[in-house]
Amino acid sequence: MSQTTPPPGPFEPDDEFDPDDEFDDADSADQSFYDDVSEPLTLRARLRKLSPIAVILAFGSVASLLFLVVSITSHTTPAALLATVGVVTGLVFAADTVAAGVAMWHAIVKERVGRAALLAVVAGMAFVISCVAFAGMVVMFLVLRP
Repeated sequence: MSQTTPPPGPFEPDDEFDPDDEFDDADSADQSFYDDVSEPLTLRARLRKLSPIAVILAFGSVASLLFLVVSITSHTTPAALLATVGVVTGLVFAADTVAAGVAMWHAIVKERVGRAALLAVVAGMAFVISCVAFAGMVVMFLVLRP
């Protein structure tokens, strides 16, 4: 009768263990990772991947800042229009703050630290712009009321 030896237990050393084998497997896995590199996305493909909310908020942000600059530089702008500019700019950038905060939360959950940090900076800047717009509107009402 042939006698077989039982496999080693969890705390018994394995006679066939070679520490270099572990690293050899990792090198071959890394090579297969780099073999599957796809072609870079074109500009058209990247634009199609953008969400509609991001496009709308980006357009709204640029339009509200342009509206703000045009109304401030014009010397014949009535106070009611300046108040409207303050409200529009404040609301658009408040929406930007909320959207960047939600995107930041999703990046944190997916453990994308760099993206989360960048979105935190964007959300902070949008919040500051929103607060300045609302504060400017309140100051304008207090100064220009009859």
